[in-house]
Parts: sequence; structure tokens; C-alpha cells
Amino acid sequence: MMNHAPVIPHEDQPDWMRRAMRGTDWGIIIAFLLGLVAAWPFIVNADLPIGTGTERAVYQTWETAESLREGQLYPRWSAYSADGFGAPIPNFRPPISAYLPALIDVLMTDDPILSVRAIYILSFCIASIGMYSFIMKRLNASAGLIASTLYILSPYVALTVPHALGDLQTMIALALLPCSLWAIVRMEKHNVPFDFAIVTLLTTALFMTDPHYVIFEVLLSVPLIVGKPARTVFTLVIVGLISFMISAMYWLPAILEASYVSWVAQPAPFLLPSLQLSMMFAPISPLDPTLAFPEPQLTLGWAILMTNVLGLGALYFRRRFISLASAYFVFGILLTLGAVTIFGGDIWLLGPITFCFAVSGTSFFFWRDQFAPRYGRIIHGMILVLILLFSSQVFLLPSPTGSVEQPNPQQMLAFERLGYGYARSMPWSLAPVTSASVNNAEGNAALNDNLIRFGRDGRTQSLATLVTNRSHEQYYQIRPTSAQTVALGLYYFPGWQAWVNGRPVELTENPRTGLIDLSLPTLRGPAELHISLGVTPVQLISFLLSFIGLFSMILIVLGRQRFASNEPYIEDRLLSIEDTRISAVAIFLLLAFIFASDTPGGMSPLRATPYSSLVGATIMQNRSDIGLEAFALKLSSSEVRAGEPITATIYWKTSIRLPETYYRRVTLRDVISGSVQWQGTLEQLGEIPTRRWLRDRLFIDTLSVQIPASVASGRYTLSIVVQSCDERLPGTNACDSENSLTFFDRVGNELGRQLTLAQIITVVDE
Repeated sequence: MMNHAPVIPHEDQPDWMRRAMRGTDWGIIIAFLLGLVAAWPFIVNADLPIGTGTERAVYQTWETAESLREGQLYPRWSAYSADGFGAPIPNFRPPISAYLPALIDVLMTDDPILSVRAIYILSFCIASIGMYSFIMKRLNASAGLIASTLYILSPYVALTVPHALGDLQTMIALALLPCSLWAIVRMEKHNVPFDFAIVTLLTTALFMTDPHYVIFEVLLSVPLIVGKPARTVFTLVIVGLISFMISAMYWLPAILEASYVSWVAQPAPFLLPSLQLSMMFAPISPLDPTLAFPEPQLTLGWAILMTNVLGLGALYFRRRFISLASAYFVFGILLTLGAVTIFGGDIWLLGPITFCFAVSGTSFFFWRDQFAPRYGRIIHGMILVLILLFSSQVFLLPSPTGSVEQPNPQQMLAFERLGYGYARSMPWSLAPVTSASVNNAEGNAALNDNLIRFGRDGRTQSLATLVTNRSHEQYYQIRPTSAQTVALGLYYFPGWQAWVNGRPVELTENPRTGLIDLSLPTLRGPAELHISLGVTPVQLISFLLSFIGLFSMILIVLGRQRFASNEPYIEDRLLSIEDTRISAVAIFLLLAFIFASDTPGGMSPLRATPYSSLVGATIMQNRSDIGLEAFALKLSSSEVRAGEPITATIYWKTSIRLPETYYRRVTLRDVISGSVQWQGTLEQLGEIPTRRWLRDRLFIDTLSVQIPASVASGRYTLSIVVQSCDERLPGTNACDSENSLTFFDRVGNELGRQLTLAQIITVVDE
């Protein structure tokens, strides 16, 4: 008779044995693959679209990478912004969204477009893994996989931020938020010495990506530490203080040097929509392939709504109202109400709202406990199937509009001169430029293709030969000359210095132009001039604070290592092999169905049909004499009271590439008398200049009309006049009012230079 070795019950096994028998975390592998699937458009498309924030991210990456190659470890100057005179835009912007792709560019790709794509892909994967790990540590792996799927495939995270807006900064913040909360749970649960460093560095990275999200990291960490020992709260307070110190290199100069800049609007503003409560409960809209850009999907999506409704039912029947899911559900409700009321519908708030409801959606798992394990796994697989089905439009993104070209200095100069905006700032944000540049309309003709910044006329420029051009410095060979003051093609900002043959010379700000005046001494022979942007005392103090914060973190980690006690091993509830199988099968089958049905002749095509976005619109097809066509019109309402606003959306098309930028003026007229009741200002057609429009794509132009309170009840129409304008100075004197476009109806009959829109607006009494 054989003697079998005794089997030690799992709960009685020593920590080292339980760690060795932990097994593979299949959930994190599935979460990683889900991130890759969500990032698939950035994997298969080598091009990035023009007109969105992604294009600006490429310019940011290129200029930051050039500065890093030159030895500027923390760039603070955008050399080719503000007409090429330069602007301190990096000094006032959180650096991570430009720094990370620039590091990849310098170290690996030497291609800013590929580097930006890589950061988008990494952000998707890290967001998915971070959400899974956070919920797995706090609850269990099955709930973590559901939360990860809800989060990464939500309309805001998967479509609006990366594709409709091209907001790389927010995409990185959305990835760091669940990671930072995972690190907090890990530190509280395992208390390993290095956990302190992980939480500190992730919080610092979040602060230097988007400070708004640090506020939500603090708020969302409250349910994680309620009822925990006081030392846990104290440790997190220390983490916050040290993170604040480390990030001083960004926020301290941005605050103390703010008086040197003005925040100006983009020449071609990208108008962000606002959050509306009714829109947040809509399904994901089909992506019309004829639209130039995907419309922002400002909704939670039906997948999140479905799981939260199921979760509320489970909480009610089990009478378990105090849990992490219910706490985050309350947070989500409060944030939603605040977003649509107090904060005026800022769409960035949809990120934390989506996060909260993705976590609260895991409460449906209470239903699973009511059934046998086999049926519980089936429920788990069915929920995954429904989430993927409701999120199917995420995988059916149309090809990008246009193609971003590899950037260079001349392209950055042309980008701004053509009225496209500041290449270093997002199209919907204000740009921090030197205060003098706001009022200085002087052209930068002196900045030639060699980027010579010495002198403002041919006589003074002939004194110097450009030897080395860099983003933060230039070297010149100076010919013999008498003492004189020379204007430099650089806006003044603290830190600019100059040396002639190694001796410092005086730099002053020109009170008229805001440019730098260089006091050149008498030179008896050839000399070398070196112009450089150095470190100011404020910046030196900020670096010192950051170093002290980093050094303090290291000391605390070493101290925790020295005095660490043998904490008991706390085992995570990983995904069982049965749940792994059904999750993998559900995801594979649904993705296979989605992609198979997308092929020509598929069994159930899921892509939107062309022009599906025009449902409810009036088709006009009024073509102008240059090929620009007012294709359709959609009014927010055909009936309005006097004093209330009304929104009209015009869908434009062009049959040729337009050579100029066109603006339109809107007029409200009485149908009977034809009298003008209201007239708007000249505004750009659409969100990007018309000279960038591609053929046969729909471009959305939203008009906001304030009906005057004095208007009598009756029937009115909107009419528009379209004319070309100087891209830099749109206004009455810069527009060709004598040659406004002539429009024709569908059969070719001339309608004149004033196009009357097709729908009638009825003004009613209160």
C-alpha cells in the first residue's frame, strides 16, 4: 500500500508556497489584448489625420525631440511659433504629452508621427491593464476584466479623445488615472517599500500630464482608504506633498513667470461641444464615412448603462449598498450633475465620469453569486458579449482625413501664417505667447529659410553669418563693426543671454515690438556671437525643489526597506481558468463576428451608410461658382421664442481643393418684408480653414443665432454670404466683399450672392 504525501490546505500553506503557486494572471493578458484591439486604428493606419489635436501633437513631439537632441533636457521654448519669433509655450504646458513621444522619437523611431502613434497605442494598453489591475486588487479579476472592457471601449475613451479630438494629453491622463489608483490599493494591501515610489511617481506623472486629473485621483481614492489605519492616510498625504515638489519644475515657473505671457485664442478655433444630460444616455452613433472627422461621442454608451442598471438591481435585492461600486456610482452621479450645471458642460469631465461608471458597473457581479458557478461563468461571458456588441462602432472607424506630413521649421512657420493656429497648442486651447506678440503685427520677413535671427534688415544681416541654429540657441560669425544696437528676431523672455567672444553683452526688450535688442560692442576683427536661452533663478529654484522631492522619495523608500516588517502575504483573486476560457471565447467570437460582418457582402453590415449623419436634415445641394457646396441644413428647432438662441448646422462639401480660406456672415430676415432683424460677424466656415478641406467629404459648420428679444412673432429665414478673407486678419478690411460667392440651385439656376437657407424659423409669443 502506497503512502501519499499529505496535502496542505491552501489557507494553511506558507507565504512562499502560495506565492510560488500563484499561477499566470490571464486577466492581465486579456486586458492587454483588449487595449491593442481598441488601439487598432493606430496600428494599421500609418497616417494621422490633419485638423485635430493629433496633428499638433506631432509638431510638439518633433520640436521637443529636436531640443532633446540638442541637449535641452527640459525644453521651455517653441522656436518657430508666433511668426517664428518664438514663444514660451512649453514653459506653461504640462510636459508629459510632448516629452514621452519625443523620448521615443529620439531613442527609437526618429519619426514623430510613429512616436505619437506609439504613445496612443501604449495609452490604450496601459489604461486597460491599469483598470483591470485596480479592480482585481480591490475586488476580483472577473470584475476587473469587465471594468477594463467598459472603460477602454467607452465612447469617450475609445472614440472621442483619440479620434474626434486627437487629445493625446487627455489620453495619457486617462491611462494614468486607473494606474495611480491601482498603486494606492497595492500600497495599502501589500505595503512593499517600493510601493511608495510607485504611487509617488504615478501621481507626479499625472500632475505633469493634466493637473485636473490629480484632483480626481484624490477624490476617487477616498473610498479606498475609508476605515483604513491613520498611517495609510498619513502616507498618502506625504505622497501628495512629495509629488507636488517633484513636479515643481513645471508648475512653479508656470505660476511665477505668468506675467510675461498672454493667453490668446487660436486663429482657427476648434469649438468643443458641451455635455448635455440627454446626450449622455444615447447609444454610440454610427460613424458616417462621408464626414471629414468623427463627431465627438459625448455619451456613456449603452454598455455602461446596461451594467449599471443590472448592478443597481443586484444591490437592491441583496441590500448591499455600501461597496466600492456603489461609492463610485454616487461619485459618477454627482460629477454628471456638476458637469451639466456648475461647470458649463466641460467635456473633459466625461473622462472621470466614465471611469466612475465603469467601476460601478461591476456591481452586477452580485447577480452571479445567486447561481451555480457554471451558470455564473455563462453570465460573465454573456455580459462581455453584450459590452462588445454595444461598443461595435469602436472597431469600425473610417480611415483618417488627410495625412500629417513630417514636420520641419518651414512647415511650422507656414502652418501659423496660413491661419491654422499655433502648432504647439491644441486647437481648442489658448496659447501662452509673449504679451508683446499679441499687438505686434510686424511680418517676419527677416526670418529666411536659413532661420537667421540676427538683424531686421539687409544691412545688419550682412554683418553676421549663421553658423549653428538650434531651438534654444544660435551661433553667428560677426564681421568687424562699430558699436550699435541690433534687433534680433526673437521675442524677449527671461533667460535670454548673449556673448561675444565669450564676454556677455546686454540684451533688452524693445518697448515697441517686444523683440530683443542686442547691444553689440565695437569689433576690430571677426567675432563669434552666441545667443542662448538659459535657466532663470525661478527655474533654478524649481529644479532644486524637484530634486529635493525626488531625493526625499528615495530616502523614504530606503527607510521603508530598512524597517520593513514581514507583512502577511495577501493573495489576489486572479481569473480562474474557467473564466479565462469563457472570456477569451466570448471576446474572440464577437470580434470575429464584427470584422466578418464588415466585409463586402457580410451577413450583417455594421458600418453606417454614407450620409447617415444627415437624418433629420434638409438637403439643399446649393453649389457655388468655385465648387463649394452647401449640402444640407439641420436646425436645432424650427420654433423659437424671441430672445432665445437657435443653432443651425450646415454640412458643406467641395468638389475641388479650395485655394483660399472662406468666411461667412449670417443674417436673420423676415420672410414677408425681407428686412434684416439680426446680423452676425464674419466667422470661418467649419472648424478648420477651407483651404485644408478634402474633396467629397462633409464638413460641419455650426451657427449660433441669438434671436433678438425685440423680434415680433412671425416667420424668418437665415441667409449667408460667403467671401474669401486674409487668413491672418479676418475682418471687414481683409475680406473680399466685392466678390462674394455666387450660389446656384440643384438644376443650375442662379440664386445670387446671398444664399437663403432652406428651413423657416417661426418666432412665437411667450
